Amino acid sequence: HNWFGIRELGAGGQGKVYLVEDQKHYGPLVDQLVDRVKSISGISDYKGARSFWELISKAKNDDYSHMGALKELHANKNSPEYKKALARMKNELQALKEDLHPNIVKLYDENIEKYGWFVMEYFPKGPLSNHLGKFCGNVEYTLQRFRVLTEAVGVLHSKRMVHRDIKP
Repeated sequence: HNWFGIRELGAGGQGKVYLVEDQKHYGPLVDQLVDRVKSISGISDYKGARSFWELISKAKNDDYSHMGALKELHANKNSPEYKKALARMKNELQALKEDLHPNIVKLYDENIEKYGWFVMEYFPKGPLSNHLGKFCGNVEYTLQRFRVLTEAVGVLHSKRMVHRDIKP
């Protein structure tokens, strides 16, 4: 994959997370757009213009399957902190590679040894903490969502893994 960085999503104790997109996703779409532009003699061709704009809107839809969250270690490679963070990241990767539970993020790509990063599934709505208002006063909804979360964390704990990003 060729991951193209878009923006920083956040930072934590061991690294930074960036929104990235897989550049391979747009290759076929760009080819279609170029072919369409070549085939229409002018934008006055309604059928050609319409299909051109359909392709453009296809590129701008809400499909985030080609997007990822790239987590990169930010400590100096020669420091003891880096070695500890790298070991923790390797454990995290192992959990993602095992596909332990449907509510644990999916691993898309990694280059941990050489560059200290991996790409996981991206959630465009952000962290749960951005949506706390959905849970106020709705006990049944909250318990249903919390159960799914605790099931996934329970699977991690059964494998002797601790999710370090869960905050009260």
